[in-house]
Amino acid sequence: DVGYRTTDFLFMVKGRKGLIPRPEPFSGSEDIGMNTAHTEIQTSILKPLKGQQLDILDIEKALLWHNGMMPIKGGEFDLKPYRKTAYEDLANEISSRLKRRWGDDINTLSAIIIGGGGGDVLYSYFENSFPAVMKVEKPEYANARGYLAAQALVMKGAGRG
Repeated sequence: DVGYRTTDFLFMVKGRKGLIPRPEPFSGSEDIGMNTAHTEIQTSILKPLKGQQLDILDIEKALLWHNGMMPIKGGEFDLKPYRKTAYEDLANEISSRLKRRWGDDINTLSAIIIGGGGGDVLYSYFENSFPAVMKVEKPEYANARGYLAAQALVMKGAGRG
């Protein structure tokens, strides 16, 4: 689950009674997310903009709302080449961190399931890093659907579902 500031991950294994999570370091959180890529873009465009510092929020709006076109000084600045590099760098860093944590156990995975809004954006970059990678449907809502499913199990166990 690639989020704005963090990437959360859960390593599951088949047990006698179904899937069970493995503890740290296999499951956990890394302090790296989409903000990391946006900050890289902000730094990368300093030179072509002759040192003009753009607000990170304006960069994010341009990426999300205007297909990478940043309005500036009566014209537009194309962020797409910087976006591609920053997203590729971010996906590679996340992949490297997970591979270090998982070691040879990565070879036992049946699938790596990508979620989160950042996971949706970075999915194509993860395809080259992991075998059997897939994306959940509407990954930006993966957490909400997971919380709902967990609550349904709690309610069912309490005899209210």
